[in-house]
Amino acid sequence: DKAIQIVMDELGLPVSQSIAMGDSMNDYDMVKFAGFGVAMGQGSEELKKIADMVTDTANNAGVKIALKKIFNF
Repeated sequence: DKAIQIVMDELGLPVSQSIAMGDSMNDYDMVKFAGFGVAMGQGSEELKKIADMVTDTANNAGVKIALKKIFNF
């Protein structure tokens, strides 16, 4: 969460415009803190519960699928 804040501050953007994606509990704080949190399909159930979106697995282009949905393209 600190890293997201630092990057967004450098860009002059609010945290609400950030996206974080993760698949394990070490990503929990980041996914929860970001403006929009995405859990990968292979992610832990705890992470999926707090994410704004659950996408497919990394091996099945989960990042691409999530970004297409988020940005409507």
